Amino acid sequence: CPQEVCAAVFSCKAGVRRAHLVDYTVPGALLLELYTYDGVGAMVSRDRYEGTRPAKPGDWIHIKSILEPLAREGTTVQMTDEALIAEVSKGNFSVMERDGKVIACAALRRYEWNESNGVGQTSDKGVDETPGKTHSEETWTVAEVAAFAVRPGYRNEGRGDQLLQYLESRARGAGIEKLFLLTTRTADWFVERGFIHAGAAIDSPLLPPGKQAQEGRNSQLYIRTLKD
Repeated sequence: CPQEVCAAVFSCKAGVRRAHLVDYTVPGALLLELYTYDGVGAMVSRDRYEGTRPAKPGDWIHIKSILEPLAREGTTVQMTDEALIAEVSKGNFSVMERDGKVIACAALRRYEWNESNGVGQTSDKGVDETPGKTHSEETWTVAEVAAFAVRPGYRNEGRGDQLLQYLESRARGAGIEKLFLLTTRTADWFVERGFIHAGAAIDSPLLPPGKQAQEGRNSQLYIRTLKD
């Protein structure tokens, strides 16, 4: 229906926020389109309907609602409210939003250490900040991908790939050349996207100082070097 699509586009360019295209042969289509979250028709929008952005302080409760069921299953590590709020406030989390609803989240935790003396720590800087010039040239900066999750009902539609690409872009912008993650159940998905298995995470010498794998989870370490 190119005429209808063109009319919807012209309407949005003329100032209409959103134009909906609904199949009149579907019983109750108008009501379903207007009063269910994702509707049953097609929509042309002039505003940002779906996208990924850094998490805001108030997003922590939505991130919690995504991660909590996974933590109960053992897929992700349980976080206290205080720890989650601190990470969001620090700028580690990113979220994917659809029409104002947070549907996916992930953390990018930055670590810095000096290879010559093995001294390292979790960086207090946000992920987007460039490493400080006070460090020697032997200082390495890597980032951990963690708490990576898409809300049920929005999976298997490419959103995980979009979220990972967004994290990689943030990491490159901050001068980070290497990503790592610890996982127990989603290894295949990350391997297909360039992460390489580096053995068991517990007591691994490849982990940056300050990062420890949780006992009893049998987490595996995966690493990816970012390339331009």
